[in-house]
Amino acid sequence: MSRPARTQRIFQRIARTSHWYEARLTPLGHLFAGLLVGAAIFSSDPSRSQASFLLAGLAALFVIALVFCVSWHPPLAARRTLPARAIVGRETVYRILLENNGDAAEHAVLIRDRLREQFADQHPASGLDPSPLKRDNWFDRQTGFRRWSRRTQWLRGALLPSAYAPIITRTAPHESIIRFVPLRRGLIEFSGIELARADPLGLCYGIHPIATVQQLLVLPRQHPVPGLTLLCANLARLMPQSGVPSLTGAQEFHALREYRPGDSFRQIHWRASAKRGVHVVRQALDPAPLACTLIVDSCTSPERFEALIEVVASLLAAAATAVPDSLALRWLGPQPTAPEAGIGAQPVALLLDTLALAKPTIADHFDAATPHLEVPQVSSAIFITANWASNRRVFSDRLSRFHRAPAHTIVVTEDALEINDLPARGCIIRGQQIAHDLAACRFTGRRA
Repeated sequence: MSRPARTQRIFQRIARTSHWYEARLTPLGHLFAGLLVGAAIFSSDPSRSQASFLLAGLAALFVIALVFCVSWHPPLAARRTLPARAIVGRETVYRILLENNGDAAEHAVLIRDRLREQFADQHPASGLDPSPLKRDNWFDRQTGFRRWSRRTQWLRGALLPSAYAPIITRTAPHESIIRFVPLRRGLIEFSGIELARADPLGLCYGIHPIATVQQLLVLPRQHPVPGLTLLCANLARLMPQSGVPSLTGAQEFHALREYRPGDSFRQIHWRASAKRGVHVVRQALDPAPLACTLIVDSCTSPERFEALIEVVASLLAAAATAVPDSLALRWLGPQPTAPEAGIGAQPVALLLDTLALAKPTIADHFDAATPHLEVPQVSSAIFITANWASNRRVFSDRLSRFHRAPAHTIVVTEDALEINDLPARGCIIRGQQIAHDLAACRFTGRRA
């Protein structure tokens, strides 16, 4: 076994031991456990100390406490009620309902909700930690345990507080309100609820696990973008309120009319033509044009991809206030494994769900994806990328030159000094100050 793998195994054992120690012992139990260890050390020579008597007494207390804990089997049932969605960085509230199916009341029950255990070295994004690191001491820098612990906590998705139920009876169930702040986007998996009660001596907790597996979808962090909100509000006033007649045949049926030179023979309604004695064609109704199309370049590193997703989510949320049903998301690269994206206009909630589960693309599919990209000429286009390479500059220039509606470019980067040849209708978003840079972005409704 290599040294890094051996180190990770040691980290996992330390984490599991620490979790067991915190979950099983009360604060008084922690004190007594320390005394027990000290008594065991000093009792190695009984002829020189009386620590063996202290060791025997403490061991007897822990045995009695353990007997009470093992014998606790409460007839309690728990039900967790989660919200439909959560957002990174915003407080989320959910409820846990405890019901007593027995005749005797249960007192002083501690409620602990548990997330699925995920260690940093077992996760494909183990090297990704978007939170800033705190100042570590020399030992932490050498071992890396605190950094590993922070990554592990980030992968779990949240730090859940405990709740307290003073009394639970058959006629009076207890409802606890849990408040927490999600640490990352994606799915947070709840593995079960742990009920704990201290023994009469107050040393150990009796544990009663209840398997309640659920998932909560966490949306990316969102920031205000006042410039885009104003642009979309202006475009919404200019958009037609109803569809326009078309002969595409793929939209909603509108009416029949007489055949005109140039009409497609595939649109001829033969039964109606036979009744009328003249050729008639089907006329469809085109939907209202899209007000805004976001073009996302997903080919970037995992570190920049998180900032990219945060920027795209902020743009979607800002545009949705003015044109909620006229947004489209074009994904340059493999499609996300979330709900369908990139086909017509989608509800903003569906687009945000797509972003919540999106993953970065290491392989560069940009040149292969751009020839198949379709952006309506009447739609305002916003190109977002975190890789300002030469092919991206050429695409941005072509979009701004030949697109009839306003076209903008947003570059997400860590260092603004590395960005060159940024178009006039573009802005730079730095990963460490996304909120500030988005608020400073200016979007115009006229071509430069």
